[in-house]
Amino acid sequence: MKLENRGPYWFTDKGIEQIERIKDAKYMGYWCGRTMKNEWGEKPLDVFYQAEPREGHPHYFGLVIREDKVLITNAESCFSQPMVGIVEKDTVYVSRFRHDYVTTPNGKIIDGGRDYVRSDQPQENFVTVNVKDGEFIFEKKAKVDVEQDNEEMDPEL
Repeated sequence: MKLENRGPYWFTDKGIEQIERIKDAKYMGYWCGRTMKNEWGEKPLDVFYQAEPREGHPHYFGLVIREDKVLITNAESCFSQPMVGIVEKDTVYVSRFRHDYVTTPNGKIIDGGRDYVRSDQPQENFVTVNVKDGEFIFEKKAKVDVEQDNEEMDPEL
């Protein structure tokens, strides 16, 4: 299985390539992290993995643009807990932040990011997504302790 390929959130592809080169890092995609209030953020970070960060620095860092300034933050929380995804044709689709309403090419739905899981798929079709050492690990049959919505969803929500 492989993760759905999405472009960067805050930067261009060329910008991501430059950051990877300058920081000797691997782009992991955009993901929400924990805020200072320990809540999942509503906007994602462009997250990078460094196999050998400088002493005292985390393996995962996130970049975001606020008021025309690039801010860097510890992004360890982005992958501190398993995520839930759905699979279609060997591709895993994950809602990456609250209100990140994801529709697969064949119309399967997942929403809610890290705050909740809302999907038109039964739980036995869920996949658990973990990250270790900059690699995504997929495990069939995710266990979800949140409410699931099997009713048809209004795409305007």
